[in-house]
Amino acid sequence: MLDHAAVVYGYFPAVSEGDDVILLEEPRPEANEIARIHFPRQQRGKFLCIADFIRSRELAEKTG
Repeated sequence: MLDHAAVVYGYFPAVSEGDDVILLEEPRPEANEIARIHFPRQQRGKFLCIADFIRSRELAEKTG
């Protein structure tokens, strides 16, 4: 069953805005947006969202 299994992974330049993760064309915060993915927040506990673990566009622009 797993004879043909494969894994593909990579890194994509991304920033966050609110609950959205934005994929960028280039690793610059002002680069063109390729896609925007909205992630829901947890309903209890720390109320985290995947976007909380990606540098915000605002912070990326400040720090370069």
